[in-house]
Amino acid sequence: MDSGVKSNRRFKDEEMRMSANELEFLAEMQEIFIVPRFRFDAITLLQRNSAESNGQYGPFQPMKPVIVPLWLALQLKQQKLCTITSPSWMSIDSLENILQTERANRESNLLGKVDFYYQETAKILMQHSPESFENVEKVRILIKDIEEIRALKLHASLRELQDHTEAARFAHLSAAELNRCSLCIILCFLP
Repeated sequence: MDSGVKSNRRFKDEEMRMSANELEFLAEMQEIFIVPRFRFDAITLLQRNSAESNGQYGPFQPMKPVIVPLWLALQLKQQKLCTITSPSWMSIDSLENILQTERANRESNLLGKVDFYYQETAKILMQHSPESFENVEKVRILIKDIEEIRALKLHASLRELQDHTEAARFAHLSAAELNRCSLCIILCFLP
């Protein structure tokens, strides 16, 4: 095979992956509840994940929960204009259920459904709004346990894919997991 063709098929790991900061930036578009400490009319932003409100957030009224992008929640919290409510999937009960599901499916290597940016969102909120959790250390441990078991299952699936399969279906990958294994998945299918 011509060396020029080979070099076109080589991928550099750093070219294929996003940095942790880039993933966190994308995660900050996730919507989250805040409890405002101010009054203001609805605002319109250029972009929004869901089409139902045409980019409108608010109106903002003291003590009335409202959904905003995570980046805006962080800015408002920094100015002491709101408190952030952690997502329901980040409650201890919910995280324990996710962990239990991951452990139950360990032999089949099937990944359970998680928020696409669960790792990034958890990191951001634990760093900038730890008071929004009933027990931030317990949440941190549960997130880490979920990450570890999912990494083991994903690694086993990729090893099996590399050895025996011409096609694969990966369901419920998170952004960080997809980012970590993207190069491996591509290389598995190259001749």
